[in-house]
Amino acid sequence: MGHDKLHAAEHIDGTDDIQSATNAQKGLATASHITTLEALDALAAVQEYHTISASDVTNGFFTLAQSPADLEEVLVAEVGGTIQVSKQGTNLGTLTPDFDILNGNELHFNNNGAATGLSGDIIENDVLMIKYRY
Repeated sequence: MGHDKLHAAEHIDGTDDIQSATNAQKGLATASHITTLEALDALAAVQEYHTISASDVTNGFFTLAQSPADLEEVLVAEVGGTIQVSKQGTNLGTLTPDFDILNGNELHFNNNGAATGLSGDIIENDVLMIKYRY
């Protein structure tokens, strides 16, 4: 057995265990640390791109890869253009929303589908960048 394996055995037999890592000390990740990391991963952010096709325009929507965790935090911007206004946004005032998220992960951008009251400013061949947490 190599020296590294012999040395490692000294730290897992209960007599000289390596300390748990904290923000103030070096050590090994605990099961609790890994659980926390897995929970953070579940709140992962996604950035995807979508080019609006003729069938998207006919349907009035396209499907996102995931269902956003918070509809108010979905960011849509035309690549090289402006940020679009969400129907779920608060304090819209006199602004007409450009998109709506329906049925979990459908991004509606015109009034051809189930959405109503949208601007219709997103058109065929627009390339959208969409950012959200899921």
